[in-house]
Amino acid sequence: MMPGMWDCHCHLHGIRRFSLEDMFLTPVPTAAARAAKEAEAALRAGFTSLREAGGLGIWLVPAIEEGTVEGPSIYSAGSVLSQTGGHADVHGLPVGWVADACEDGQFLQLCDGVPECLRAVRLQLRKGARSDQGVRPRAVV
Repeated sequence: MMPGMWDCHCHLHGIRRFSLEDMFLTPVPTAAARAAKEAEAALRAGFTSLREAGGLGIWLVPAIEEGTVEGPSIYSAGSVLSQTGGHADVHGLPVGWVADACEDGQFLQLCDGVPECLRAVRLQLRKGARSDQGVRPRAVV
C-alpha cells in the first residue's frame, strides 16, 4: 500500500490530441465529458490530487465533490491566462473568435496589461479557482 500521488501540473482539456485549435473547435460539453473520464483515469492510476494549471477541472470539482463523477481532489487555477499573441492565444484563428470563446466558458483567457490581468484572475476566483487551502485529498477506493 502507498499513499495517493499528486500530479502537480496537469490540464484536463478533454481533447484527443494536444492542439489549441482542437481545444477551441471541440464543443465544451464534449470536452467536459472527456475531461471527466480523464479525472477518473487519474484517480484509478493512484493520483488522489491534481493541481490543474488550466483546463476544465474547475467545472468538474462540484461534480466530484458531490459524488456524481469519480475523480481526485482538483486544485484548479481555472482558465489559462495569456496575453494576446502569447502562449495560450490560438494564432490560427481570428482573434475575435478567441476572445468570444474565452467569454463563452472556454478554458483560455486573453488579458493584456495589469488591469485586464487582475480582472482575469478575479474572474477565475469567482468561478471557484483555488489553491491548496481548504481542499480535502481523496482516498483511492
